[in-house]
Amino acid sequence: MVSVSQLAIIILVIHLVEANVTRVSRENVLLSRRRRYLSFPVGSNFIITLSQIKLFLQVQPRGWAMLLEADVPFALPSDTRQFKKTKRYITDRRNFLEQVEDALTSIGLDGEMCTRKIICTVLHYKSTQRKSLVKDLLFAAFVYPEDNSDMHSDMCDESFVKCSVPFLEYITGSVTMQ
Repeated sequence: MVSVSQLAIIILVIHLVEANVTRVSRENVLLSRRRRYLSFPVGSNFIITLSQIKLFLQVQPRGWAMLLEADVPFALPSDTRQFKKTKRYITDRRNFLEQVEDALTSIGLDGEMCTRKIICTVLHYKSTQRKSLVKDLLFAAFVYPEDNSDMHSDMCDESFVKCSVPFLEYITGSVTMQ
């Protein structure tokens, strides 16, 4: 027969096992858990070594072998930010606009104001009824559908006086047939 102490141990073990179970009252509920990533020191490598040993088939010397080895190193990631899901279009757009600003600044214009003026005029140009590939390309490059910009597309020239160059007219004039 089972003694009282053995029965108490069995009940205690069953209770402890059931205590670590997550109970969900509703079905199809996702439990939020933080993702964890393994981070390695900078410059760490994972190396796969391929080895081949061949014994010499001569009578003398006995026990000699030839060994061939090849190492294949793989760099291990030290930055875990690359694994996190980010909205890539945000960083790509920021990089693109910074490059446009730097290019405009390098030729002696106010890069930030001129970039904002380009975005404003593209918004105004998009509202026209004309259809063109250039309009769609400019809209795709400078304005995103999720963009909640508070620019008034009617007053681009008045709002951005520091940038007097009409970029959109240059772009559309150089592409359209005359």
